[in-house]
Amino acid sequence: METYRYLHRFPMILILVGLVGVNSQFLIDPQSAEVTQGADHGLECVVNRTYLAGYYFVAWTKDSEVFSARNQIDKVALENINGEDPEDRYTITKIDQGNTGTYKLIIDSVKGVDSGNYQCVICQHPPTSYECTGITDFKSSVATLNVLYTPSVP
Repeated sequence: METYRYLHRFPMILILVGLVGVNSQFLIDPQSAEVTQGADHGLECVVNRTYLAGYYFVAWTKDSEVFSARNQIDKVALENINGEDPEDRYTITKIDQGNTGTYKLIIDSVKGVDSGNYQCVICQHPPTSYECTGITDFKSSVATLNVLYTPSVP
């Protein structure tokens, strides 16, 4: 009976929380690829952003570590993941069209350190910043990027 009384007093809050969680979904997942070293490559995900409002945003991860916020690259995080300066080779484009958002991660002149598992995730953030304080359960499929290179002859 106590639960009913609580639900009865705050039905709108519960409905809104449910809508944010249930309808935030990835419509197109990034695809795994083998890319020749030195080529440019893009990974893309499309999200239903109908209820992607409030304190949520789409971020990219590499090997389960977040390195972006919205459409901005966190160069320090990426350097920690890759072990070297990303040299402005990573960019993100975002295109909103109706109820969908397309997020494309572009890597210029791929290197061996770019190999790894990439994923789009929906992050929570505090009202005062876009720092990812928690990854929700809504994640795209993992896309594996393998960088192919020709070994040098001694």
